[in-house]
Amino acid sequence: MKFYIRAVLFSFALLVGIQIPAFIQQYKLVSTARLAEAELNLAGFQQSAEEFFGGSLEKLIVYYQQNEDVVLNANGRNINQIYLRVEQLKQEQKIFEQASPIVFIHIVLDGRQEILQQTRQEYSYMVPLNPQAVVWAISTACIFGLLFESLCFILFFCIKKLFFKRRQSV
Repeated sequence: MKFYIRAVLFSFALLVGIQIPAFIQQYKLVSTARLAEAELNLAGFQQSAEEFFGGSLEKLIVYYQQNEDVVLNANGRNINQIYLRVEQLKQEQKIFEQASPIVFIHIVLDGRQEILQQTRQEYSYMVPLNPQAVVWAISTACIFGLLFESLCFILFFCIKKLFFKRRQSV
């Protein structure tokens, strides 16, 4: 029975691991699309900054925000939000220059929630058989296997120790 549990766990981990490179690629595509959209939204304001503020978008934002006209002031806040969004998404793009394990850890621990949500919604499960997917699959399966074996050993050890104590006290 223990063998079948190991085999099922290993197979499950293999299937999960083989999905990781495709999921990373999908996350990157969503992130890139969002950056392109945000840059497009900012483009008109960047043109105004080029024309009136020597190309400094920051000066344009300050100009809008310091204006006494409430409409212009509100626009300054909106432009600033778009600008900050572009900068955050550019930082996100730099992560993709790292090795895939680092990218995966970033996505799992610090991925942008809205990008993760869209990635999950649009992701279609597949079984790619390229070298990177196979390495991820085998690595994930081995790690899960080791964790399972370690957990079983610890549980067996604790149960054995507890049972042995009870037998000595009787």
